[in-house]
Amino acid sequence: MRGRLPYSSLWCSASIMGDFYLVQWMDRTASHKGKRWLLAGSVVLNIGLLAYFKYANFFMENLNTLLTSAGMTALHWTRIALPIDISFFSFQKLTYAVDVYRKVHRPLKRVTDYAMYILMFPQLIAGPIVRFNEIADQIEDRKANENPENRLTGMFRFMIGLAKKVLIANVLGKQVDLIFSMDPSQITMGLSWIGIVAYAFQSVGCPTRHRGVDRTALRKEAAATNPYADGLFLPPSLSPKPCSHYKLRF
Repeated sequence: MRGRLPYSSLWCSASIMGDFYLVQWMDRTASHKGKRWLLAGSVVLNIGLLAYFKYANFFMENLNTLLTSAGMTALHWTRIALPIDISFFSFQKLTYAVDVYRKVHRPLKRVTDYAMYILMFPQLIAGPIVRFNEIADQIEDRKANENPENRLTGMFRFMIGLAKKVLIANVLGKQVDLIFSMDPSQITMGLSWIGIVAYAFQSVGCPTRHRGVDRTALRKEAAATNPYADGLFLPPSLSPKPCSHYKLRF
């Protein structure tokens, strides 16, 4: 209906507000037992929302099937629309609560900063989940790393990531679909290898594209001195330091 906020915007805003003040309360609580209960409350809130939106329809459909098979009247149920990226949204909030509980980093002071961390668009639609302690300082002081060098580096990374997606992954993806949609009896050994190799490069192009685009917004200082720190130019298996790649990403 015109003039009304979408349903997903309402629950999203309420969830962010509730979780922000719940973690603030947890941080101010002196009792360790109290902190654990409040952390458990945050976990229940986020996992509960995730389970509700993902499995409520499935549960009700199966329940109605059982009821009708037993000769009973099925329950009236309005199907729930699954919000986009509910999984990333939920687990992103959990990383914040856990990091504050473990005192890895102090909680954010402003709810707007917290909302920005949770709803950061580039990583929300494709991942990976960013730990709060990795990005907290940049959220609190956004001008600390704001200089021409970092801006140019971010633009370069964005263009590299976008080029990998548009020029490599998308182009090879079309060829892969054509090859593997053929009748198996018509696929020769040569075509099979072309399809396998093309799919491998397509798979490399998509994840590294996400890393290139995501790190534009979530760039760490370590990447400034080491262009291979987050596997920008090479996949993890070929990166000079694959262990550091996974440490930065996860």
